[in-house]
Amino acid sequence: MSFAGAAGPTGFGTNYFAPFAAFALGPASIFESDIYLVAAAYKDAREAIYDLRNTISSPDIFAPFGSVDAPQANSQVRGTIEVAGWAFDNVAVSKVEILVDDFLAGTATYGTPRPDVQTVWHSAAVNCGFQFQLDTTLCANGPHTLTAKATDSSGNVAAFSKVRMDVNN
Repeated sequence: MSFAGAAGPTGFGTNYFAPFAAFALGPASIFESDIYLVAAAYKDAREAIYDLRNTISSPDIFAPFGSVDAPQANSQVRGTIEVAGWAFDNVAVSKVEILVDDFLAGTATYGTPRPDVQTVWHSAAVNCGFQFQLDTTLCANGPHTLTAKATDSSGNVAAFSKVRMDVNN
C-alpha cells in the first residue's frame, strides 16, 4: 500500500511493504540479516530510519578475484622465473602472496598496470597487476604447483587456480 504525501525525513507519505522472498540455503550456509522495528510517530520513525541508513555500514563480504598468467600451466621452468597475474576487489587488494606446493614463497609486488584486465572486467582498477620473482633453485626438480593468494583490506582471502609447473634445474 502507498499513501501519498511529501517526501523526505519530515514528509508524511508512507509505504507498507510485505516482503516475500523465496530462496534456498545449502548445507552449512549462513544467512545474516538485520531487522529494525521502529515504533514511533511516523515523522520520528522516518527520521530514525534515515539516520540509520546514513550511519550503518555494510561489511565487505567479497573476496578478491584474479588469476595467475605466468608461468603457463605445465611449463618447464628453471632458475629465477617471473610469476605474474592480476587481482582486484570491490574495496582494495592489500597483498598478493605466492605459494609453491601450498607453502609461502613470498609476497608479490602489487599495483602494476594491466589495462587488458580492465577491458574485460570494467570494475577492475588499471593498476591491478602483480609480479614476483621466484627462485626455482629452492625447489626440488620435478612437478610443483604454484598459486597466488590475494587478501583484501577487510581480510577476505581468495586463492587463485593452481598452476602446475615442472622444475628442471
